[in-house]
Formats: sequence, structure tokens, C-alpha cells
Amino acid sequence: MTHGARKPRRPRWGLTGDTMALAIHGAAKPDRADVDQVIATIMAAHKALREGVATEQHWSVLAGALDTARMIEKQGVVRGIHEHIASAHHALQSVYLRAKRHGTATTIPPAWHPTALYYHELDAINAFVDLHAYQVRQLSRKEFLSAITAAVGYVRGHGNVAVLTSEVGA
Repeated sequence: MTHGARKPRRPRWGLTGDTMALAIHGAAKPDRADVDQVIATIMAAHKALREGVATEQHWSVLAGALDTARMIEKQGVVRGIHEHIASAHHALQSVYLRAKRHGTATTIPPAWHPTALYYHELDAINAFVDLHAYQVRQLSRKEFLSAITAAVGYVRGHGNVAVLTSEVGA
């Protein structure tokens, strides 16, 4: 019995022939303008929350940054800020519950009403935003994208909705 000639090896779907260029692309730092845009979005949400005029979307941007920071910590790239992340998480949860509690009883779910922050909440969120900006500046392109993907998976896995800020209209 003869079998035909062996089929030539084909790379798997999605892989390029230039592996070195792909590795260099992933290991490179993200474009500075892109990093600045991400940080500016987080800073704008932080400013609105700090001033007491935040919308639910501002809160959501900070909560998403918190999930991303948690995944960066889990990756092991920038470690040692777990307690700051936990403090900011508790502060954001308190702000969310207070903003929703002040809604009218006739709306289901309750409407969002901006609320003032207590000093300990402000302190925890300030520290988190500064540390997360440092975190983001330390990552390579591949590390940053994998942290975002893991954070989206974490949020969706817990039954919530994840929206990337690039999908939000301005």
C-alpha cells in the first residue's frame, strides 16, 4: 500500500510567517498617545467622581480600570498593589450603592444620582488611579491587551456587561 506524498506543513490559522516581527510587535511598548488616551479617560472619570458630578458611565470606567488593574496584578507584571486595588474596590462599591440608593423608588432599577465621596473613599480612589497609571505605563502591548481581554472575560463571566471605551461614542 502506498500513501501519497506527505502534505507540507502549514502554519495554524492566524499565525504569520514572520514570527520574529510578531514577537517584536507584542513586546514593544504601546504608542505613547494611546497610553495617554487611556489614562486621560480614567482621569476624566476620576475627576467627575471627585467633583460629585459623575454619571454611571464615569463610575463604570473606573470599575473597568479596577478590573484591568486586578488582571495586571495577576499577570505578575506590576505587583504589590493588591491592597490598594481592594480598597478602591470597596470605595467604588460604596459610591455605587449610595448613588443608586438615592434614586426614587418608582424607577426599577433605581436611577443614578451623583453623590459626594467620603474622605477615605477619595483617598483610596486617588491612590488607585495614580498606581494604575504607573501600571499601564510599564506594560508591553501584548501584556496590556491580554490584561484587557482577561478583565472583559472576568466581567462577563460574572454576568455583567463589558463595554470597551473605544466602543462608546465619545
